[in-house]
Amino acid sequence: MHIEAELDDIHTQRLTQLQQRLQKPLPEVLAMLIDWATNHSPENLTGLPEPMSLGQWPELNLSRESMYGNEGR
Repeated sequence: MHIEAELDDIHTQRLTQLQQRLQKPLPEVLAMLIDWATNHSPENLTGLPEPMSLGQWPELNLSRESMYGNEGR
């Protein structure tokens, strides 16, 4: 599948940092994120639910430390 996306600056930076941290090509990073999201959604994406708010992902930790470790300081 070919995917094109326009990301804002912060998400571009986050995706780049994640790719560098994992040392994997972008398609593998995106596949890992899709797998994680599929396994951690409240409904396990049964029937592809409507877009979800962050409040529906209680185990999702988006703190700076969680996302970037000590590099985010």
